[in-house]
Amino acid sequence: GVVECGPGVPRLRLLLPVPIEKRPLMFMFALPIIVSALFGGLGPGLFATLVSTLLTLYALIPPAGSFTIGAEQDLFQLSLLIVNGLIISLVSGAVHRLRRKDRLRVHQLNEALAALQESAERFRTLFEAAPIAMTLTNEAKVFLARNARMEQLFGYTPAELVTVDDWWH
Repeated sequence: GVVECGPGVPRLRLLLPVPIEKRPLMFMFALPIIVSALFGGLGPGLFATLVSTLLTLYALIPPAGSFTIGAEQDLFQLSLLIVNGLIISLVSGAVHRLRRKDRLRVHQLNEALAALQESAERFRTLFEAAPIAMTLTNEAKVFLARNARMEQLFGYTPAELVTVDDWWH
């Protein structure tokens, strides 16, 4: 398994005294970071990065059982692990923030929709129960709605009065 992160990484690997292929592949420890950041966001991702880094440093990097780094290639791989952990955590944190904002927006829109429906129902009730004749028309002067009082006072059915112009003819 060769780990490549960008165009400069293959050239940088050639400068290392021991091939990376003969060292523990620390990039595999990005999986717990990814899972933690995916489900928990920035904080858990950063914590997983720290724990993975410390465990890798203590258990896998020679000399094992210490927090020292004996070879440049180990420092290189550990740096890749840390940088990838930071990037994964930051991106996941941003995604979590956007999801929270979206949930808040959806909640606000649902509240606004409920308020609008309640207002429309109040208007409809007032319109129908009004003691005076009322109609709603559009720009083309077509009757969109009329209350019962309109028909009671003037005796026209909806079929007889389709537009305002029909009223005057």
